[in-house]
Amino acid sequence: MIRSRALRLSLVLFGLMSMLAMPVSAQNAGETAVASEQVWVRSGPSTADPIIAELLAGDTVELHGESSDGFVSIYWADYIGWVYADYLVFESGDTPVLANPTEPQPAADTPAEPTEAVTPEPEPTEVAVPSSGGSIAWPVAGGEWEILQGYNGSSHQNNSDLWQYRDSLDLVRTDGSTAGETAYSPVTGTVRWLDPSTGGISIDMGNGYAVAMFHLTIDGSISVGDVLTQGQAVGFISDVGGAGFASTPHLHIAVWATSDGGNWNRTSVPFEGSLAISGYNLPNDGSGFQHTGIVFNP
Repeated sequence: MIRSRALRLSLVLFGLMSMLAMPVSAQNAGETAVASEQVWVRSGPSTADPIIAELLAGDTVELHGESSDGFVSIYWADYIGWVYADYLVFESGDTPVLANPTEPQPAADTPAEPTEAVTPEPEPTEVAVPSSGGSIAWPVAGGEWEILQGYNGSSHQNNSDLWQYRDSLDLVRTDGSTAGETAYSPVTGTVRWLDPSTGGISIDMGNGYAVAMFHLTIDGSISVGDVLTQGQAVGFISDVGGAGFASTPHLHIAVWATSDGGNWNRTSVPFEGSLAISGYNLPNDGSGFQHTGIVFNP
């Protein structure tokens, strides 16, 4: 359904050549439109409003029917968000959109990990309360951090046997100084693989589970087969030009049930019970963007 999931169009450039640059306005409620380029979805009609998601070129959305200051409202993953109108075109006509808005655009992520979208801020902001147990630690330290995108988010889905990210967490500093922050091994285990293109690392815990992290510039002294101890520095969160850089610097962490250390066999599981992260028990109840906005001090 359009309201619950945007459609990916693999030949988007070809498709855009058959679209008409018709103005999108409040009179278009209920119609569908396609994103001509990557564009932020915001909680309100201005660049000052929080980013809640990201449309990729070719994503199809349904218009909600309001407009303000060049923005229009859309349905997105059961939310109502706002997108700069010049980046939306109707699925008809014969000319592409020529848009030149001032809205900043995100860079594309690498295919080994889902495109990372900045996600809704819960109302009110949830503050994590530690519980007992857990064998996984936060992979960051010092200062105040929050979960930028939690479970069941726009890019945190299970799309294939390898694309297992439903129960993932994206971590950022609340003061915006995420890039360059040291990342630490959240577990004691063996490095199963390294992927410089995504800034990725998988660590086999040896008990049928593995932890994976992405968007890191990993210490060059670390190799596949090395044993890491929990809390050992593994690198830092990438900035522009760094390995696996994402449009918003952050650390993506996931835990997989696996029979091969997280190589080809992966099943996304939540950070709960014996897999609680630093004692924060985070079950998955199926709700969208679950645990987004949790604030913690590692």
